[in-house]
Amino acid sequence: MHIHFNHHISCIRDIIEMIRAAHPDVTVSASHAREDHGLEQVLECVTPEMPARPDGGMPIGYTQWLIDIASREGADVVIPYRHRHDLSAEQPLFAQAGLRLLTCGPHDVMSLIEDKTRLLEVAERLGMRISPFRAWVDAEGFRASLEHFGGAAPDGVRLCVKPAQGIYGEGFNILYDDQAANAFSIAVNDQRPHISVQSLHRIVEGAGCVEKMMTMPFLPGRERSVDFACLEGLLLGAVTREKHGSVQLVGHDPEAVGIATALVGALGLSGLANLQTMEDADGRQCLLEVNSRAAGGIGMTGHSGVNLPGLLVSALKRERQSKPVFPSTQVRVLRRQIYEVI
Repeated sequence: MHIHFNHHISCIRDIIEMIRAAHPDVTVSASHAREDHGLEQVLECVTPEMPARPDGGMPIGYTQWLIDIASREGADVVIPYRHRHDLSAEQPLFAQAGLRLLTCGPHDVMSLIEDKTRLLEVAERLGMRISPFRAWVDAEGFRASLEHFGGAAPDGVRLCVKPAQGIYGEGFNILYDDQAANAFSIAVNDQRPHISVQSLHRIVEGAGCVEKMMTMPFLPGRERSVDFACLEGLLLGAVTREKHGSVQLVGHDPEAVGIATALVGALGLSGLANLQTMEDADGRQCLLEVNSRAAGGIGMTGHSGVNLPGLLVSALKRERQSKPVFPSTQVRVLRRQIYEVI
């Protein structure tokens, strides 16, 4: 088997190393947009990625370019990160070229996942506990979302906003009232991203209409990230990471994994993916979002004894385990930078 990855975030090296550890017989190739990708340490050759459009979108001809590159490398499977949503609509073209394009789902499922509001609505209908939210695209909608939750800090619960689409917490801000007695302390001393209700309202009103945003309670409990491997609606394995500053507790959380199992089955998901939960004031986990790609912290999961990329490749090779694999112990993992000469 030969797997080709197009441009990925930094976790791609961890993924490649984990595949190699489980399947030394599998060949891996990649294309990448940056010259400082550092993949020379694990791959003999990395193809320069076709440049994206100025707005970051998929350029004309990219699908055929990727098919040609993967075919030239001798790949059987293509796993995209960049442009994965657009590429999911082109699966028939890859199949005609003898390639399996592995995205988290078909185009309609990918569209659902990429819109956090739609995904949460579906999850709630499936009986899952979600973080309450209100979506809006203009100043009137923003005001209505505040009124729905009872103001900027109802009963001491702070609110936050974030885009309905995006990664890495882009656009996330905790709201505060710049007329409050503690406004200066919040604005200056709290290192988390903040914006005052008044400032955001003024900005949105000036813009007229903005990309879809979400207003949500800023949940006070523990945050968990569930990394999982799946194929065609079946969970292959999952590892939960509970975040405690720079240290993460890596192991098995049945409640969080139960959410992943239900979503994988309901949406027919495939590949390496990730979801986030946050505890409410009563300690109950609420679904925040699902990511249709491997998380940047997937390398941490290897310390649990579960090799998620390896499980995915096993399933692709028709060597699927009889039941999902979970960690049997919990470990504390610290992320640190490693400097290498390349």
